[in-house]
Amino acid sequence: MYDSLPENNRKSTVSVDNGEEPRFLQIAARIRSLITAGDLEAHTALRSERVLAEEQGVSRMTARHALEARETEGLIYSADRRGRFLSSKRLTYDVSNMISFAADARSCEKELEIEVIHASGARADAMVARHLGIWPGAAVFDYLRLFRTNGYTIFIESEYVDA
Repeated sequence: MYDSLPENNRKSTVSVDNGEEPRFLQIAARIRSLITAGDLEAHTALRSERVLAEEQGVSRMTARHALEARETEGLIYSADRRGRFLSSKRLTYDVSNMISFAADARSCEKELEIEVIHASGARADAMVARHLGIWPGAAVFDYLRLFRTNGYTIFIESEYVDA
């Protein structure tokens, strides 16, 4: 396996096929361990499928499956016709925790952008009324907010506020 994932470092060593799991999963696991070690910066260009296939002595399709496995996991992303890149480190957030996501992001020194993409007046349905402690049909404000870190969308939140 190669010693480093970025494209600009062409140094490599051949990995050994352990025969216990499909080759693409072995390669994908090594890519994950290199990424999660934290030695690489976000948005670093990764090696191409062709280069990875040559280094590993596998078909380009096997290399593609390994990269797609990490892409599905969110560790890397592809940019049309430019290649694959290392994703930003993810924020972890327990939605059942009442601490603010924005506060968590700031504590991790993440640049957080919040955009209200929809706002309207509405009437509380039974579920909203029960959780807000108001009568069904009472007036509420309905907000839909988009959260981004470093320009990348991370989630959309729907929020109801007692009017």
